Amino acid sequence: MPSRIRSGYRRRLLDWLADGGGTVSASAQSVGLHLPHASSELKQLREDGWVASDREEGSKGAVQRLTEVGWKRLQEDDIARLQAIDLSDMPPGAIGCVLARDGAHLLLAYAQSPSSALITLPNRPFTQPDADDDISTGNQGGDMKWVWAVRRDAPQHWVDVTAMKSLSGAPEKIDPSRIEGWDEPLQAWVILRVQLLERGRKMALSVGSWIQANPQDRWPKLPASSIGGDWELGTAAPAPTPVRPSAAIAAVIEERITQGLLMRIAGEGAWVLGDLDMLGRGQSPWPLEALTGWIFRAHTRLDSEEIDRRRSWLRAELVGRSPDQRRTSRQQATWNRFASAWPIGKWRSKDPGSEAAWDLRGLDEGARISLIEWALDSTPTKVVIQWPSGIELARTLCERVLAHPNLRLLIMNDKPPSASPLILRTAPEGLPSSRLQLPSGISLPVQLSSGSPPPLRLPDIAVPAKHEDIAEVAESLTTLGVILPESLPSRPPADLDDAIRISCLLFPEGDGEWANNCEGLAPLAAWIASPREERWSRWLRVSSRLDEVWLALLSPSDIPSPELVEIASTIGDDEWAQNAGEVLSRRLIEHPDLLLDLHPLTTGKVNPWLASVGLVAAPRLEDDYARVITAWAWPAWLESPTHGFSEVLPALVILEQRGLIAADWKSELGGGKFPSDGPIGVWSELMALRSESIQDGEFAMRVVKTIPMSWWSPWASEILQLLLREKKWLRYLLKEDIPWAAMVLRSSDESHSIPGVERQFQQCPDDLLLTIEVHRERFEKNPTAGSEHLLDLIDALEAVANGRPPPLGRRHRNAGWLAQPLALWPHFEIDEWIDGDVRIGARLFARISGYHSGLKTSQQSRLD
Repeated sequence: MPSRIRSGYRRRLLDWLADGGGTVSASAQSVGLHLPHASSELKQLREDGWVASDREEGSKGAVQRLTEVGWKRLQEDDIARLQAIDLSDMPPGAIGCVLARDGAHLLLAYAQSPSSALITLPNRPFTQPDADDDISTGNQGGDMKWVWAVRRDAPQHWVDVTAMKSLSGAPEKIDPSRIEGWDEPLQAWVILRVQLLERGRKMALSVGSWIQANPQDRWPKLPASSIGGDWELGTAAPAPTPVRPSAAIAAVIEERITQGLLMRIAGEGAWVLGDLDMLGRGQSPWPLEALTGWIFRAHTRLDSEEIDRRRSWLRAELVGRSPDQRRTSRQQATWNRFASAWPIGKWRSKDPGSEAAWDLRGLDEGARISLIEWALDSTPTKVVIQWPSGIELARTLCERVLAHPNLRLLIMNDKPPSASPLILRTAPEGLPSSRLQLPSGISLPVQLSSGSPPPLRLPDIAVPAKHEDIAEVAESLTTLGVILPESLPSRPPADLDDAIRISCLLFPEGDGEWANNCEGLAPLAAWIASPREERWSRWLRVSSRLDEVWLALLSPSDIPSPELVEIASTIGDDEWAQNAGEVLSRRLIEHPDLLLDLHPLTTGKVNPWLASVGLVAAPRLEDDYARVITAWAWPAWLESPTHGFSEVLPALVILEQRGLIAADWKSELGGGKFPSDGPIGVWSELMALRSESIQDGEFAMRVVKTIPMSWWSPWASEILQLLLREKKWLRYLLKEDIPWAAMVLRSSDESHSIPGVERQFQQCPDDLLLTIEVHRERFEKNPTAGSEHLLDLIDALEAVANGRPPPLGRRHRNAGWLAQPLALWPHFEIDEWIDGDVRIGARLFARISGYHSGLKTSQQSRLD
């Protein structure tokens, strides 16, 4: 009767040896035993006949292996553990169970052998759904997570579960056409030893846990070291998950056909050094630059000056010397060494392109090393190296090559240094299966690609029409699972829209190399992918092939001042031109001598946009500079006084006070000289009112639509009452984000200066509540920014009229306090000032109340 192995350490040692054996020290480290304890335990196992050593006892480095007796004893332990599981309790949909677990190592039993060495395990047990419940318990739902496990090297153990005895191998499938096929079929399970691909993964699987099949659409992620690279080695079968190594691979491969396949897979878009017969790629000209390293190795005793002379001579000799020029004896000695080191071929000092290839066969050691070192240090892409068969690869050179950041793959015959990050070996089952050993020491099964890695496939998402669309395109691509490789293609794809989509994923950081590759064929892709520091130079090259809307990606602060004037003066993007004006104005204030660079633009007919910038900057400059600017800027701006009018008019007031501009500037802008519906016309008409009221609703609407809100705030109460009279104006009020509580609830002690006129604020009219509250129902049915501001004003006025604290506001929670006596105001913390509309918050911070006694009588007026 099969029995368990009771000693945990003994079982762990036997389990480890099942993978093929190893030294005493290796077994101690793997199992977690002190070396003397492991040595003693292995000695006892040898005496019991379960383990054998390949050397005499006591010899260092002896490999311990399981004997046939030891393997049978381990199999008995497997069967004993399987017997402890009641297979009749197996839930529908389950495919196996856990027999034992030791950290990342698991012993599993399956009703059918998994198709791949890479298998998935759920992070928690699969349980039987409730018989009375039509809904799954959740184990089969989307909340179940999966992890990767790898079948170890130990052979599969097949068990007849009816007789609970080992089978010699997998049972043959029964042919139903044969007579014996009518007998009861054999019930065979397979017992596997696996380990988790990544240690430390949280799993709730314990002994007896049932395992369900992966639903095929929730494949777990692979370790970081096997994804994110710039090339595809293959797939992690059974999932269609691509393996993209993120570090250099040391491939320990002897089979010529496998080496050739790897060179073709990894050589896409890379420089390749190896046996070009396997690669199917022609020899590139030998690089003259590689001679520098070779000369040093060929003439180790020469000083640097002599080496430079011989290298220069040899370069000239290889590109064609004069027929009558004779070699000196020293030159001939260098030539003889060169001829024996390098095969005959073309030599050239030129960029060999992104897919150059050189054959290492026939090179002597110095030439081979010089070529490899030059390629690794000079490549624009990555390098694949196949070390020649039969030639020893020195350990120091191997370590140096594997540590180089430009290496993609090194194919070699010998064992690589232990420091190799990724090691590739052929799987026992042969091509296309392989094993990629990860930094953790665990090997990932990989099905090699059949050739060139597939091109990056992007969903057919509409490309952006303007700069605001870039983020939306990138988000859509990311949502659909698009991840860019670390290394982008060396040229844009055939579908140039795909180049634009790639650039959207790179925005806003950008990628200068990708942008350069795209510039010729796909200028928009190049523009989107440009890093900020390259945008101005790129714009000079591609602007003629782009629509003006794409200028918005270029920051005005990155453009030289004369060119900034030229662009901002003609662009139709008002917001960009305004930002450019702020940049240039700030430059003038910080560096007034910039006027010298702009002088050619200030003579003759001056651009109105530049004039507006100059006038805005002039009040911040000394009189000498300000006087010069005003002399050319004021006449130019007067011809088209719309550029920056909201900043220019206040600047003119200051210039008048400093005596730098005549006091009649207001009359030059007034008197109906400019359209009445334009900003200057509306301003001059409003300025003419001075202390009078606005009586016309049409004019009130022009005021609100045309000039800055702060300029008409002293008339806010009467403007609001006028606009409430007609539906067309009322509809406008509902849409506009106007902070009426801050505009209307003012103190009559406040004065306000719009450019050209000083005016006292009106206090809130006593009857404003009567006028506005009749519209409450309409405001409540249309929850827009405008209607919420108006409702906050109604609530504020009603609260003060009824002598109660205000309710919480909609656009600012404390807006209602602006109508309350200041003595009743609570203490507001900073977060209470900023909790809503900043314009209302600014009034609260200033602690100026719009309360007056008339607001208390408005309730009585309503009752009358």
